[in-house]
Parts: sequence; structure tokens; C-alpha cells
Amino acid sequence: MAPITCKVADPFGAGIQGIYVILECKDQYGNISSKYESFSDDGGNVHYWFDFTPMGKSVELRPRVINVLNVPRVTLTFLPGLKGSCFPWASIQTDVYLSDEGSHEFLLALHPNCASYHLEHAMFTAFCQGNSEMECDTTPEYEMIDFNGSSRSPSPLQLPPPVIKPVRRADPPKRRVGKRKLTLDSDDDSRRLSKRNQG
Repeated sequence: MAPITCKVADPFGAGIQGIYVILECKDQYGNISSKYESFSDDGGNVHYWFDFTPMGKSVELRPRVINVLNVPRVTLTFLPGLKGSCFPWASIQTDVYLSDEGSHEFLLALHPNCASYHLEHAMFTAFCQGNSEMECDTTPEYEMIDFNGSSRSPSPLQLPPPVIKPVRRADPPKRRVGKRKLTLDSDDDSRRLSKRNQG
């Protein structure tokens, strides 16, 4: 099983509660196969998702862990503007190809009252055996998520460009060239260029 989770935090890592998040699972052509929604909890985490319900339609809400093992692409939309006017962004969206098997974690760090945020993605190897959602639901949360762990890789947008080392080629053979010396003739105040070959 490969769950997808999120965390919304401030610049100091403290979770922000009540941020609305929409998850769209897509096929390789970008067609939406399923759609889910959730709110960040008091720690800023989104571990469980609910089926997306259109306005005015009442359905039974059942929390679940979403398995993206066979989902090639997802779109995550964060709507911090619904939380309050302290966030200047109406929505923040990312569209990601999930090329590797494993759990996917997204960390959105919001900087209130300024125009900056950053979004990180981390992929971990699958930790739940089998394919049933029930097996993963029984896994303790501290084993499921570790946003402060050292295994998180930096965002590709923050990495420096790759360094290309030049290939050293063999030095060209040295040629024997005569040396030139500029001398000043003190008798007639004229300059002469005399060439002396050494060798």
C-alpha cells in the first residue's frame, strides 16, 4: 500500500489547522478517476480523506487512507484562503506524476501576511504489506508519518544546478620556439628587435 498524506505548517514547523485540501487521482492522460477532500487536523496533518461531495448532496462521511500505488498522477489543491484573510492565496495547486512506488508526503509551509510559501514532496518506501486499506488503518500514526525525519529530500526547486566537471585532455606537445627580446640601442635612440634562437 502507498498512502498519500499532507501537512500544512507555518515557517517554524507548527501545524496549521483547518486548511481545506482536495485530492484528485488521475490516469496517465490526466482524466480524473477519483476525487477526495479533507481538512488539516490540529497538527496540520491530513492522514485521512473523504469522498468528494458536490454542494447540496448529503452522503455518509467515511475516513479512509488513499492508496496511490496504481495511480500515475495526482493533483493536490490547498485552499488556505478559506481559513482566513491572513493568507493572501486563494488556492495553491500542484500536479505531480507519481513515478515511484511508496508513500507520498507533501509539506506546504505557509508564511502568513507575506507573499511566500513553499511546497515539498517526499517519497518513502511502502510500509504496509498487502493491499487492504484496513491493514494500513491499524498502523500507528507515528509509524505512518514523520515530517521531521532526516530522510526527507529537499525540494527540486531548492537544489543548486548540477556541477559539470570538465574532462581534462592530454596537453598538446610543446614546440620549440625562439625567444624575442626588445632592446634599446642607447647610441642612436632607436629601438631594434633582435631575435635570438636558443636551443
